[in-house]
Amino acid sequence: MFSARGAKPINVEKINADDILVAKQQVEIRPSPALSSAAIFLLDKNALVRVVEKRSIATSGGDQRTWLRIANFTLSAAPPDHASQNPRNSTISGQESREGAAADIAAQAKTAKNVVACFKAGTAGRKFMSFNDMRDCAGVWVSPRALVRCSIDSSCPVLPDTYEGRAAFDAVLQQYGPGVTRDSTLHLDVENLPRLPTAASIKGCEDAERSGDGLRCVSQSIDDGKYSAVVRCFAKPDEASRLGCFAETVNNANFTALMGCMSGGPPTLDKLVSCTPNQKIASDAVGLRQCVQSAATPQMAAKCASEGFAGPQKAFADCAASAASPDDAAKCLDKISPDVAKARGTVGCMADASNEAVGCAADVLSGNAGIVARCIRDEQAPDKRTSCAAAENKDFAKVIDLTRCVKTGDAAACAAKHIGGSGTIFAACLSEAGGKLENCLSKADPALEGPQRTLSCLSGTADAAHAFACAAPHLGGEAVRMADCVASPDRMGATMCLLEGHPEARAAQRAYACISSGSSASNLIANCSEGLLDPKTSQTVACVVRANGSRAQLASCAASAALPPDAARLVGCAASSQGPTSFALCAAGPAMNEEWRIAAECAVQSSGNPIGFAGCTAGRLTLKEITQCFSGKGCFGPNNTIIKAYTNAFNDLTKGPGPNNDAVVFLNRVRDLAGGPNSLINNPGQLKGGPNSMINNPSQIWGGDSSVFNQMAGGKNSEVRKILRAMDPTTWRF
Repeated sequence: MFSARGAKPINVEKINADDILVAKQQVEIRPSPALSSAAIFLLDKNALVRVVEKRSIATSGGDQRTWLRIANFTLSAAPPDHASQNPRNSTISGQESREGAAADIAAQAKTAKNVVACFKAGTAGRKFMSFNDMRDCAGVWVSPRALVRCSIDSSCPVLPDTYEGRAAFDAVLQQYGPGVTRDSTLHLDVENLPRLPTAASIKGCEDAERSGDGLRCVSQSIDDGKYSAVVRCFAKPDEASRLGCFAETVNNANFTALMGCMSGGPPTLDKLVSCTPNQKIASDAVGLRQCVQSAATPQMAAKCASEGFAGPQKAFADCAASAASPDDAAKCLDKISPDVAKARGTVGCMADASNEAVGCAADVLSGNAGIVARCIRDEQAPDKRTSCAAAENKDFAKVIDLTRCVKTGDAAACAAKHIGGSGTIFAACLSEAGGKLENCLSKADPALEGPQRTLSCLSGTADAAHAFACAAPHLGGEAVRMADCVASPDRMGATMCLLEGHPEARAAQRAYACISSGSSASNLIANCSEGLLDPKTSQTVACVVRANGSRAQLASCAASAALPPDAARLVGCAASSQGPTSFALCAAGPAMNEEWRIAAECAVQSSGNPIGFAGCTAGRLTLKEITQCFSGKGCFGPNNTIIKAYTNAFNDLTKGPGPNNDAVVFLNRVRDLAGGPNSLINNPGQLKGGPNSMINNPSQIWGGDSSVFNQMAGGKNSEVRKILRAMDPTTWRF
């Protein structure tokens, strides 16, 4: 019935857990190994599945049969956007679909591996890593809870570096305590371990195990079934039922109204605009659509969307609308400010390893420091570089002039001319045996000792970074810090160092690093411009670039520009989501408690299957331990698979640091909590439970009490109470 991918039918004896198989014919799927249980759906030919568990069972006649517990390949491991369909009607056909599913799983595994690798590199040698540092390294936002889960075989619930992803992440950080920001330190903490079943719940499921349902029974008992409601929602047979149930669980009138208004097909910007009860916004949207339709050319139509922008934001919008490539769109960022233009030059310069770092720093530095840096870049001869330094510092000039004078004239007269006084002290010093110029200068004028030493350093090195380091202490401003930056062998780190203290320039550096990922121009504008563009501008301009001259799409972009800035996140959700479920999770994201958001994503991925859900939230290694409990092999001992997984992930961080090191404390606590007589299995009260309420701050769905979408069902500052029909999920159609 099954084969390995791209292979002939496989012998059942060679099948193992976690193998990926292709159905060679239609296969009846039953809820348990009992031969009398009815099939719940047919798995289509060519569907791709993952083996969760393999077991040999005896029939009533004494024969041995092999039973496989499987998970639909795309539903158990793909991101939520690819998992919105129920397994009863979700199949994969064709080589292209199979390869796409495999790519999704590979991408998730790669993200988890990358997150762990970044954390290990960022915290090695007793260093600390901020949330921003992790984003710069891994390209995604990672919370303490996500870090722990990415480290073991469960979901890796990172958030994307998009506007809507950042909004959700900022809300998550608020849940970790006051004052926690993106610049705070990312820690390993056992408080964020996934929940484990209790010994009592495992024992209570022994009867279910005899009928083949032990794993399902235990899976449903984890977290005392707290998330069972959301799991049941996404087990429903169609999307309207699933989202209607989810809206009831969210229990927010405005969210229910929005989802009802967005029903009737995929979420679109036009639908989002039509959902606002604000008549002025609706009127403005009509006017902007008419602007697009009456424009003489697509280029003029594109400018309708930026009609309400002003200054640098409008200059950027008009430039980006005609950008032919991501590189062209990046150059348009120069329109925002001179600092941004400088940053682009610095990033590009540092990206070319053949360029001297001092030369790249020259355009960022101002005043004397910038002049000297440019001179060191342009002049290779040491005497030329000392002349540059002398031109920008009067003490340097004094030393050079005096040195030249002494070589051709009377020492006392030279000293009197260039440093004042009679010059007799200087002349007497030079006439003594072994008298050196630098020593005598310091006796005649102590203030010249430093400049003389600097000029000696400059004239004695051909290395540009060393030469700049020689001059930096006397150049003022940021010269000393910049000298440390250019001395770093890490070009990327040196670039970030050079732009530190220049908020727009640092934002531009991150933007250009993001742009180097090679995504489309529209995605780059929407997701890589934080700190440079306001959210409304970035979302609107990205929409215009994505439209590629299509008047119908430009009309939608222009209409969405009528929405206020606090709607930008929902605009991003509508633009990026791949279906109603994806939009719903994105829309509710910032308001949801993190554990509940992870649970909702896992419920979607598993299509409400309790075992798949438990594997996603608690980890497949946890399920493996549970199966060993039932098999009599011993489970949740002092060296179980969960402990091994965390140890393998972080053990090298424990080498060298003392007993209070983050990783040392974490792994010691994991050994205590995940196995042995005092583990969470036997003593479940050791970890505080997550919040019982799904929604942490309802206003964060919309942007505040006065937000346009917080008025839909009659918020505190509501203009009208409208669209009551949309409040009834039974009328929804997707």
